[in-house]
Amino acid sequence: MTLVDPWLQPELPPARYVSDASVMSCRRFSDGRVIAEVFRRDVGSFGGRFVAWIARRDAGDMIRDHAWDVVRETGIIAESLGSAQALADLTAQESGLLSSGPWMDAV
Repeated sequence: MTLVDPWLQPELPPARYVSDASVMSCRRFSDGRVIAEVFRRDVGSFGGRFVAWIARRDAGDMIRDHAWDVVRETGIIAESLGSAQALADLTAQESGLLSSGPWMDAV
């Protein structure tokens, strides 16, 4: 997972992922610990970001908790859902992520 700093690597399996209301579709990558989200912007266009299951550590390197958190905003601005998904797939490929499923409608 090149999008996630090694210091943030989790030690627990992922909790259930729940997207926020703006997310239109999502796709799992790696071992399910990284998820691409395509969301609708306020102006009607689409954007993309990657969230990951991470460990939050304190200054002493002790894990305090685990959470889903945004690890990369892609800067995608697309006019269609399909275009935003394709751009997110390209970003994932460039980051060395392997898809572990199709794009799904967000719930």
